[in-house]
Amino acid sequence: RKVHKRTTFSKPKIIVCVPHGATPVEKRAIRTSVLTAGARKAGLIAE
Repeated sequence: RKVHKRTTFSKPKIIVCVPHGATPVEKRAIRTSVLTAGARKAGLIAE
């Protein structure tokens, strides 16, 4: 474990529901926030 320095938690894939009227800038901000929070992938679904 010391050699590989693995963490016990893996990076999750996260899906976020965004309002239908969200602009591309807002969607990009949400995706960036999710990835910055530690997600491996961020998927967006329109409401």
